[in-house]
Amino acid sequence: MVRIGGEVSKEFWVKKGVRQGCPLSPTLFNVYIADLEEELRKGIGGVRVGGDKVWSLEYADDIVVVAEEEVGLRAMIRGLQRYLKEKKLELSSEKSKVMVFRKKGGREKERYWWWGKERLEEVKEYKYLGYWVSRYGGETEHVRDRIRKARVAMGWVWSYGERKFKGDVRWRLKLFDSIVKGILLYGVEIWGYKEWKEIKAL
Repeated sequence: MVRIGGEVSKEFWVKKGVRQGCPLSPTLFNVYIADLEEELRKGIGGVRVGGDKVWSLEYADDIVVVAEEEVGLRAMIRGLQRYLKEKKLELSSEKSKVMVFRKKGGREKERYWWWGKERLEEVKEYKYLGYWVSRYGGETEHVRDRIRKARVAMGWVWSYGERKFKGDVRWRLKLFDSIVKGILLYGVEIWGYKEWKEIKAL
């Protein structure tokens, strides 16, 4: 039923989808693709982490498949295509990227990755769930992005604090701690000492 003001409509059935922003949406999606990891385990691929093997990272519809070798990743991409086709789901090949992790130096090998007839782009860095991941490892790009965003927020906080609280710097510092630090320290759990120098400088 739909309620508008004090009136309630007649009962009707929703046959497809949920409302935009409905909290049930990601839960239903997670239930629908709960067997993805199990399906990926049937083929080759995956990455060993400690004593376990991981085939995918999933956060609602943001899915990463991982493999230690090129042949494994290609097999996983084919397996994912079959899985999504069976589930009547579509993948945006434009938004989907491939990243091959490697050490710096040496000659780059040119590879082509396909999703059906559409080519997937191989990238050197990618933003996943707000965190910049680089093919060479390290957090430099992510830290730079955080500093850029924190500087913008800092300018706004300082000017707003100046207008609102006049000469009382304590309130501006409280705003800084609650807003700017939150932006600046996103993903801080995995940074090293080297990156802290840039953070302290800001």
